[in-house]
Amino acid sequence: MSSSGTSLAHARSCGSVCSPPLSPSLSEMFSMLDSAAEQLMVHKDFQAAFDTCNRGLESLASMEQEDNRCAELKASFCILGIQALAELNQWHGVLSWVLQHYEHQEKIPAKIMQMCILLYSKVGEPAVLQEASRVWLQCLSNSRAAGFGTVAELYLLHVLVPLGHTEEARELIAGSVIHKLEAMLRLLYRRLLAPGSGSFSLRRVFLAAILLYMLLVRMDPALPSSFMWISKLLQLLKQMWSAMFAPYYQTLTQSKRL
Repeated sequence: MSSSGTSLAHARSCGSVCSPPLSPSLSEMFSMLDSAAEQLMVHKDFQAAFDTCNRGLESLASMEQEDNRCAELKASFCILGIQALAELNQWHGVLSWVLQHYEHQEKIPAKIMQMCILLYSKVGEPAVLQEASRVWLQCLSNSRAAGFGTVAELYLLHVLVPLGHTEEARELIAGSVIHKLEAMLRLLYRRLLAPGSGSFSLRRVFLAAILLYMLLVRMDPALPSSFMWISKLLQLLKQMWSAMFAPYYQTLTQSKRL
C-alpha cells in the first residue's frame, strides 16, 4: 500500500507543482485515480478498484499524451490494479494485464517491475518473471533508470537464486560491479581535470581496487566460466581507460611541449 500511496502523491505533486495547470481530461483522470485508491484502501472493494483502474487506463490510452503526468497516472493506475488483482487472488494474470497496457516488457516502469517480482516470488512462482526481468535488465535505456539497481537486486534474490540459476546470477553481479567501476573511473577522470584536483580523496580509487581484487583474485581462475569474466572485464577496463584518460595525457603532453 505504501507503494501506491507514494506513486499517487507523486502524481498529484507533478500535477500541481511540476507542470502546467491540469486540463479537464487530466483532472478527470486524477479524480478517477483517487476513487480507485479509496475503493482499494478504504472500502476494500477490490473488484471495483480494479474496474476503475481499467477504465482509467483505457481513457488514458485514447487521450493525447500531454506530458509526463500521463505516464505517472498510467503507472499509478497499474500499481493499484496489481494490488487489487493480488487481493482478488488473481495474481496469475498480473503480468499479462500489465503487458496489455505497456505492450513490451522493456517498457514497463521500474517500480512496476519491482512489484511484479515481489508478487510472483511471494506466491512461489518466480519463474514467471524470469524472461520479462531479463529482457528489462538487458534494455540499454533501462540501465539509466532510477530503479534499475533495485530491479536487478530483486531479480537476483527472488528469481535467480530460488531457481538455482547460479551462472546467470554471477554474470549479473559481475555486470553490476563493472557499471560501478565505470562510474568511479569517470568520476576520477572528472576530478583529475578539475581545478584543485590535488585535494581529491583517493578513497574511491581504493574502493575500485578492492572491487577488482574481489573479481580477479577471489574468483577461482580454474573455473572455465572465470575466463570469460576476466577477459570481458579487462577488455572493458582497457576501453574505459583509453577513452577517459587518453585525452588527459594528451593535454599534459601538449602543455609540456609548449
